[in-house]
Amino acid sequence: MLLWDWKSVLIVSFLFCAYAAVPNEDAPGIVQYQEWFSEYATILETTMQIKRQANSNATLYFNKELLKILANVTLEMRLIDNTTESTILQSSSLDQQCQQQVLEMFQIYRTFGQADFQTCVTYVTDLLHDWTKLRFFSYANILHREATEQTHRVSLILEQYNKVTQMDNILYELSEEYY
Repeated sequence: MLLWDWKSVLIVSFLFCAYAAVPNEDAPGIVQYQEWFSEYATILETTMQIKRQANSNATLYFNKELLKILANVTLEMRLIDNTTESTILQSSSLDQQCQQQVLEMFQIYRTFGQADFQTCVTYVTDLLHDWTKLRFFSYANILHREATEQTHRVSLILEQYNKVTQMDNILYELSEEYY
């Protein structure tokens, strides 16, 4: 009785796949082009999936780091604001009127700081939009457009000639497209 372990099964499977992948010389030429086109489409889609995932991972990492920074800045600004306001209120060297004026001025400067922070966040958000959308999709659109154009050119060739009587013309045109 022959026992098959997982290594033997894997080796036999690999050898079978390798044998099946060897091109058949008796197959019509158009089959070869169909296989090449299928492989091209598969490689393109696999590559795009990898690129999409990489873009998503980069965006996720950037967002996490950005949120950490914004949270730290927010906490730091609150701490500074609270400390400054507390210092003004606890100052014994200021009379009531002077203390009120200093608090009003501090409120103005606090507003400037908050506005600067909001402007910074808006700017980074705009950059993030450009970074995540344009950086990836501009290249993805080019690749998809090329794949669509190639599919269209092949379909025009197949439409132009009779598959039974003009196979030589089809093979010639396809060879011009692929090389």
